[in-house]
Amino acid sequence: MADLVLRGTYEQTNLDQRWRTVIDHASALGIRAAKVGVSQFYYPQINRTLRGAIALEPIAAGEEFIVVPEKYVLSDLTVGNSSLAPVLESPLCKSNSFAACRDGTQLLLAMAVFITREGARSTSLWMPFIKTSIDGHDIEGLPLTWPTNSTRFASESDHFKQLTNSRVERLKSYLALELPRILHSFPAALSEGLPCLKDTTGNCSSAYLTTLYDVNKLIAMFAVVSARYWFLELYGEARPFLAPIADLMNFGQMGVRVRFSDARKQLIFYTLKPIPANTEILFHYGDICREKSMLAYGFAPAGSTPCRRSLQLSKTRVRKPLK
Repeated sequence: MADLVLRGTYEQTNLDQRWRTVIDHASALGIRAAKVGVSQFYYPQINRTLRGAIALEPIAAGEEFIVVPEKYVLSDLTVGNSSLAPVLESPLCKSNSFAACRDGTQLLLAMAVFITREGARSTSLWMPFIKTSIDGHDIEGLPLTWPTNSTRFASESDHFKQLTNSRVERLKSYLALELPRILHSFPAALSEGLPCLKDTTGNCSSAYLTTLYDVNKLIAMFAVVSARYWFLELYGEARPFLAPIADLMNFGQMGVRVRFSDARKQLIFYTLKPIPANTEILFHYGDICREKSMLAYGFAPAGSTPCRRSLQLSKTRVRKPLK
C-alpha cells in the first residue's frame, strides 16, 4: 500500500505499467475488482485503439464486480474535507450572477485544483488514480483544449463552436477573478505536501504556485474532469464525482449498472446480464445529444441527435468518456 501512494513509484514507468501496478494491487487500496483487468481494444468507427476494462473471469448476472470504498470516490465532499475546502466557497458565487457558479463549472474547477495539488505531492492517497486515469487521459482529444484555428475545431458545426467558445470564455472569466484570490488567500493549502523550496512563511513560493496552478493547466485539468465525471446521488444529493478503475469502462450497452450505498459507504458496479471472460466491459453513458457529447468527450456516439438547449452540468448522465 505504501508504495502505491508515492509519486516516485510511477516515475520512469509507462502508462501500461502503471495500470498493471494499480490493477494488481487494487485490493491493497480496498477496491474490490478481482475479475477486472485492463486491455486495448480497437474501435473502427473512430479508427483508434483505446484502453478499456476486460473481464478476466466470467461475471454472473447480479454480481458486484467493482466495489470502490467512499474514500476513493472523489467529489466535492473530498475537497470539502480537505484543507482546500475554502476553494468551494467562492465569494463570486454568493450572488449567483456568474454562469460558472450555476452550471457546475465552479464545482468541477475546485476538483481540478485538488487533483492538481495531489498529483504534485510526494505522496497522496489519490496518486494511483491520478497517475493512471488522470495523467493517462488524452488531453489533445478534448475540445476545450483545441485552438479555434485547428482543423478539428473548424470541421465541427457552428453550434458546437459557439458552445465550446462559450464554455471556454466562462472558464477564463471566472478564473481571471477567482484564481488570483485563491493563490493569495490559501498558499498554505495549495502548498500542502508539495516538494518545493519553502519561503519565509513556510509555503511554496508565489512563482512556484503560479506555475503549478496556471490558468491553461487548470483549464486542461477541468476538461479531463469534465470528461471523466459520473453524476449520481451520494448521501441524499446528486453530485459529480470521479471513480478509479471503474472509469476504465468505455461506452456501450451491456447491462452494467451503478449505485452508491450510503449504508455501506461504497460505490457498487453490478451487471444485469452475464459477462463472459475476455469480453470488454462497457457502460452506457446515457442518451447525450451530439454537441454536448463532443464538448465533453471529443466524440459523439453513432445516432446522437443535435443539441437544442444550453449546456449545463449534466444531471442525466452517470458516466464519462473514452480514454
